[in-house]
Amino acid sequence: MELKLIHPDLFIPKELPILTEVSREELEDFRVSVLELEKTWPYEGNGMWRRDFDSCTVHMVLMIKEDMWTVRPTVSKEGISGYGVEIPVDTNLAEEFEKDLLKNELEAIHDHTVTLHYHLKLDDLKRYIQLAKKWDYYFYKEVPWPAIFDVVFPQERESKKRR
Repeated sequence: MELKLIHPDLFIPKELPILTEVSREELEDFRVSVLELEKTWPYEGNGMWRRDFDSCTVHMVLMIKEDMWTVRPTVSKEGISGYGVEIPVDTNLAEEFEKDLLKNELEAIHDHTVTLHYHLKLDDLKRYIQLAKKWDYYFYKEVPWPAIFDVVFPQERESKKRR
């Protein structure tokens, strides 16, 4: 909600949880950090920040879906139409996702075991947001995230050694 105070054009869904236990100091620190960031990443409106790197432009796009949010990059290059983007998709949904792609959008696929990372070239950012909200692994509620690591307590390790 503090970000919406800075940028009133942002749409924040009612379902998005709001932390109520945030101190005034934390809110002020957040505001200062956003304003500092925007010295090099100017806000363009509609949840997008932009930065130019020589002939490339990177947009950081705020995506909000129900009770989740993320910020994702897009890359465009002078003289080349469209935007380069990446969408991680659950491997079990890959075939269905690929049916949703338009001709010539797919650039490459990288296998990350649990997800396939699709590198796409899209004509507009609205298309990216639409695809990400529908298919992005981190927005997809029906798929539980796997454990990244196992937690083993010292007592368990010792008892396993004795067996």
